[in-house]
Amino acid sequence: MKIINMLFRWRNIWIALLLIGWNGLAWLNTAMVASWPVPQPVLDPQIEELVNIRRQGNSAGQLFSLNLSQQAISNTIAWVLDKNPKVPMSQPYVEITPESINGNVFVQVVGIRVPISIKLNAYLKDGKPFIMVLEIGAAGALLPDSVVAGVQSQLENQFSALQRLPADFTRLDLGNGTLLIEGTLK
Repeated sequence: MKIINMLFRWRNIWIALLLIGWNGLAWLNTAMVASWPVPQPVLDPQIEELVNIRRQGNSAGQLFSLNLSQQAISNTIAWVLDKNPKVPMSQPYVEITPESINGNVFVQVVGIRVPISIKLNAYLKDGKPFIMVLEIGAAGALLPDSVVAGVQSQLENQFSALQRLPADFTRLDLGNGTLLIEGTLK
């Protein structure tokens, strides 16, 4: 009887431990279920060629066209992440439709790999690329609008570098599995 009374006195502790265990199993299940193709960390040859042209100089007025597959974009993002090991992300995957760009990545949070998904729209404004965050999910659940707004703000800060690129973009088209970008180097 004493053991039963003692267990009932610690009822809140047992409930808390049960909830923590259940939460841990849910995260583990989500991390194991979320899988997509593993990209190779390779800079796309089209992007590499464009970078080399810029490095050589005398590229002002030169037209460029990048026709990138979602695999090439995934590989290029993996290449960037590979070059920046302090960024706690791995295994990026991009899927492109005519309506949106859908991305997935694993983010390392306190030693746990959490699958993150994001849905974006890309467009040109005054000859510069812009990204609009449509939704973000973590471990299969959509995150609140305040988080989406925060990520949008961070993306705008990061993409401010794109606004200063020495290029005028004339076309940005989303296709089925492809992204077409055209413009003129300054």
